[in-house]
Amino acid sequence: MCGVDGYCCLLQLASTVEPVLSLVVPTITMGGDHHHASAEAAFDVAKAQPSEALTHLLKQAQADHRKCVEGAMKHGHDVVDKCAYTWGEVHLRWMQFSGYRAPFKNDASETKYSQFWTKARIHYDDTKLF
Repeated sequence: MCGVDGYCCLLQLASTVEPVLSLVVPTITMGGDHHHASAEAAFDVAKAQPSEALTHLLKQAQADHRKCVEGAMKHGHDVVDKCAYTWGEVHLRWMQFSGYRAPFKNDASETKYSQFWTKARIHYDDTKLF
């Protein structure tokens, strides 16, 4: 159980998100602690499918927050104050990820839809008064 300080609860909340997306974006350290190059730096969010882009952005936000929490605890800083921005990013990305619903498409449903919504029916529906 968490105490009054918020960082224990923050760590528990961060750990509950991870099992949903267990794959963490790997990072490669180049030189020192200040230079990090993501192994998936070539991933173009603009060209990806929406579900893939949201998953990638959520994983990246989780990895950034995890690094922030580890760094703050290592240096003795207050985790809540130090990592509030990265936690907000995780929360925002999680809300986007959970709110996304992929369009439902299959041949049977599209055939049924196109049989019902003919051009004449669409025109009538658009011109009728309520």
